[in-house]
Amino acid sequence: EVSVETDATYCIDGPICSGSGDAPAGTLCPVKGAVAVKDCHDNLPSWTGAGTCVAPSDAVCAKIKTGAWGCVYESPTSTPCPTLALATESSDATPCPTLAL
Repeated sequence: EVSVETDATYCIDGPICSGSGDAPAGTLCPVKGAVAVKDCHDNLPSWTGAGTCVAPSDAVCAKIKTGAWGCVYESPTSTPCPTLALATESSDATPCPTLAL
């Protein structure tokens, strides 16, 4: 069994991604479509809404925030923020308001 950071726990065969050295002890992580066996909750990325969790993408073996090796979902490629075109200057001048006394 191996958990994916911020997600559920999956059952996979072989040397799972783990360890704390310069290289992981194993490199296997859940693949897209794997069904979770534990720790499935409705606030997780793999939650299907039907009481099950299914890996939404292949997890990869990487150093996690604790410094250990663990399975994570790769961050989606970031999309640049849209930019707004600046308004072009108008040839029509806006008159200043005047105060009548």
